[in-house]
Amino acid sequence: MANSYGANYHKAQQGFCVDITCLDSATPVTLPPPIRMTTSTPTYFEHIPGMSDAVTSLVEEMATNVEGIDYQLDAAVGSIPLGRSGQQFRWVMQNHIAQPEPEFHIPSTNGALPFHVIDRWMRMISHPDTGYTTMAGIVGKGTYIRPIEASDVSLDMAVIQCESTGRGRNVLLGSFLVAMQPSSSGPFGMSVNIAENKLQQFRFPMIAYLQQNPNTTAVCAALVDSLK
Repeated sequence: MANSYGANYHKAQQGFCVDITCLDSATPVTLPPPIRMTTSTPTYFEHIPGMSDAVTSLVEEMATNVEGIDYQLDAAVGSIPLGRSGQQFRWVMQNHIAQPEPEFHIPSTNGALPFHVIDRWMRMISHPDTGYTTMAGIVGKGTYIRPIEASDVSLDMAVIQCESTGRGRNVLLGSFLVAMQPSSSGPFGMSVNIAENKLQQFRFPMIAYLQQNPNTTAVCAALVDSLK
């Protein structure tokens, strides 16, 4: 029995497109925007009502443009001199996944909610005046908080590229952005121009690392099927 998740090279498909039997190298494929699905939010958010939902809405729904989330494999190449010709014998020594640099572009029509959510998230990690987390002033008396861990302040998100049918087994690529944290709140946007009102546009860069392999694509295929 053929592996249902095998690459269909004969039909010019390099992913899990086993249901697309009529595509060839000349068939145009229009891809919808990748699905963004939050798989884990910071555990510190559990102490603030609505915080997890707010961050999930920002990264999944409110962002109109998301950059720096693509998967790319780069080769580290070694070389040695090749005789007297001046050429180098070059060989791939190791392959590396390019470090992602996620950046979310979010317009705001609801009182700068995106900015304040990100600003508060960053202060939970390290307050600019003290260098410590602000959680001591948030949790109730007698609440125990363990020493800080990555999962306390970081967000994980699946990025799934489907084709137009949106079927799980037709997922082209599935990856996970792990340990995401904001690296800047961006400017709030206060400036004076008495001639016009403006719509606030926020840009939030993140730090993260990317996981991508056949297992992540299989998990993402199952996630897409669960959405139906």
